[in-house]
Amino acid sequence: MTDIQIMQEFFKSELKTLDIKTGLPQAEAIYKTADTEQEAIAKINEVTLLWATCSCNSPFDRITPDVKKRIIQDQMIKDESFIKPSYGQLPGFNNRIIWKWLNHHWALHGTRIENKITQPEPEDICPPEKVDEYIKKWKQSIDGFQVRPEFTNLNQEIEKIKREDKERQEGRKSIPHKSSEEYYLHRQRMDTAARNRNLHKATLAELNKFEIEGEVIIARTKQEAEEMYLEVYEG
Repeated sequence: MTDIQIMQEFFKSELKTLDIKTGLPQAEAIYKTADTEQEAIAKINEVTLLWATCSCNSPFDRITPDVKKRIIQDQMIKDESFIKPSYGQLPGFNNRIIWKWLNHHWALHGTRIENKITQPEPEDICPPEKVDEYIKKWKQSIDGFQVRPEFTNLNQEIEKIKREDKERQEGRKSIPHKSSEEYYLHRQRMDTAARNRNLHKATLAELNKFEIEGEVIIARTKQEAEEMYLEVYEG
């Protein structure tokens, strides 16, 4: 499938659960404008193709589909203008708000993404048979390591996590879990990103928790966390 086809299927899937996630029955509103079921399906295909094409226009074609999905799902919950737009605009998905979300991500990470694209691929790619060995070493290296618990507003953070977890459980049941191999490769990329910055040698007082596009990254600074996010999730 092309990136546009992948994103079109994503938007169709999100429309099915949009009412559950946000309380916005956009799919029902589209159906009401059609006289027959075939016409309704055609309208859904038309609008989702427009949104998918918008999400894949330059420079967003340099952002991987998985990252774009995470950005959109994160902003659907956080951006109140998705439900309550400015006067004269309709709520829900449209090209304007999709461009807004992806352009914000590109403004923050675009330079690094382009630099990463132009860099030559490393020659020392880890072979699959070495993954288990590296995972074992990773576990040994972090044995006893704990992120410092002194966070302000801890109760609010706990409640926020509970709410977000409930939303994900209710709204993303159709999303398959990653395979064990994908999980191992993800942990390997995280380990490599951390070790490249000597985070395994950092003290607890030097480390902080940062949320980048809905993902929690442990690093010294926000810039370091953003760099690690690009390596791990856009790699």
